[in-house]
Amino acid sequence: MTPTILFWIRLALIGLMAYTVFTMVRSARRRGRAMPRGRKELQDVGGDLLSLGAGAFVLYLLQTNFQAPVDSVMKGGPHPLEGLRFTDARTGTTRSFGEMKGKVVLLNLWATWCPPCRREMPDLHRVDSLFADKGAVVL
Repeated sequence: MTPTILFWIRLALIGLMAYTVFTMVRSARRRGRAMPRGRKELQDVGGDLLSLGAGAFVLYLLQTNFQAPVDSVMKGGPHPLEGLRFTDARTGTTRSFGEMKGKVVLLNLWATWCPPCRREMPDLHRVDSLFADKGAVVL
């Protein structure tokens, strides 16, 4: 996720949490007391508190699990793949990414037991035939 998308998701979560606090305060003012007294009032406050806790937890997850890995990858720079070797399934020969330097490479990992993978194969073959003369490789 891009930092812009993360910003808007965070902003939306903070807005929802602020609205929850607003509704809690409004309900308390309507009741004329801060503490709930009946079962229904307790359930309402409990749901509001659960919503606030869930929102805070999601904000925490967004910060720790999305932004930190993005920052660490961006600091590291590109990782060369020239030494990575693989077997071409069509020809059975061993190749390396070093042979494809300067080309656009679309690497698709798939399995024969995966129905969506099998459905996308004709499209990938079409992309390969359309862009092969322009320096693109579909693997």
